[in-house]
Amino acid sequence: MKNYSFLAISSFLLGLFIFTLPFSEIYITSLKDISCRPLFIYGGMSAVLMGVIALFYLKKKGLKGKWLAILGIIFGCFSILITPMT
Repeated sequence: MKNYSFLAISSFLLGLFIFTLPFSEIYITSLKDISCRPLFIYGGMSAVLMGVIALFYLKKKGLKGKWLAILGIIFGCFSILITPMT
């Protein structure tokens, strides 16, 4: 049985968190006055970087989690793209 890649899981979870944060009630009520743009940019870049590294390790080590890494890359890219709109 193959194990899941930790980097792929981390990329997916970070990308999902960073992507959904601007739409959550917590962000709207408590963080609206603080500039969170660096958080979105650096968090999205980290998710993309971890996803790309995970894709290389998946082939090399024979682990599972390809779609988690791809979704982490997608969510990370979207969070970087929506940053100017927040």
